[in-house]
Amino acid sequence: MGKFSLSAKSGIVGLTVLKTTGSNFVGFHTCPLTTLKEATDRIFSTTIEAFWVYPLKEITFFSGFPYSKSRSGVRQLILDLFANHNSPSVQNTLYLICEEALVMFPFLDKMEIALPNIHYWTFDLERFGIKHNGTPGKGGVFSPQADPNGVIKAVINRNKAKL
Repeated sequence: MGKFSLSAKSGIVGLTVLKTTGSNFVGFHTCPLTTLKEATDRIFSTTIEAFWVYPLKEITFFSGFPYSKSRSGVRQLILDLFANHNSPSVQNTLYLICEEALVMFPFLDKMEIALPNIHYWTFDLERFGIKHNGTPGKGGVFSPQADPNGVIKAVINRNKAKL
């Protein structure tokens, strides 16, 4: 007979956040076909989907387990890291959220998270006689774009791989 385990999954869907400073994307691998430019100051916006898994081998639904406390704690952790972390990349911020959540809540088995990029392009104001250098924090108008975008995803598991 096969082995099985029970778990419960909780999460957050549709948490839209916007960071207008403290976000970079530099030092990434390039090739002759790379078109993405390095950015030392950029808008970082996403609509977060995050899920975490509670193993049910050690807990029961009747033990007064703090499901809502852990949900609000993970949500607050995401907001705090997003607001206060100087992000070298979306990937770095994503991993840091998962790593901190697993440390903060030792009863969680794993975190699954997706951060789709919401790009902001500079709105052309030159037709109104206004020059803008396209740098966040230096004035100007930025417009959110639905496409194109990428989705950065990860699953961070507490357990180590077995060979």
